Amino acid sequence: MPPELLVFVREADRPAPTDSKRLTWRQYESIDFEQLLQQSRNCLANSYVIRKALIRKHYLATTVSHWLTKNVEDTRLRGHVKPSVEFEVDYAEFLDDALIEAFELKESWARNE
Repeated sequence: MPPELLVFVREADRPAPTDSKRLTWRQYESIDFEQLLQQSRNCLANSYVIRKALIRKHYLATTVSHWLTKNVEDTRLRGHVKPSVEFEVDYAEFLDDALIEAFELKESWARNE
C-alpha cells in the first residue's frame, strides 16, 4: 500500500480532515460512535471487543447450563450446544495457572474436541 494512503493519527495529533477516509482502531469503550454515524461514508471502526464477547459467551453458556439442568428430559438443546468450561483470570500472566486448574478443558483439548 502506498504510504500516502495510510496515515497514523494518534490521540494527541490533530484530527484527520473530514473528507478523508479513516479506519479507527481502538478499544471498544474509546470509539467515537457519534463521529462514525455522522461520517458513515468515510469512517470505519474496528476494535478488540474480546471482553464483551467473552461476557456474552459466558452468559449464554451459563443460561444453557441452567436450562439443561432444569429440563433434563428436553434433549433438543443438549445436542446443539457444546459444554463450556468456566474459569477466572484476573491478569494475563495468571492464564497458565487458570488453565492448569481447568482440568475439564485440558481433557477436552487432549481429546481434540
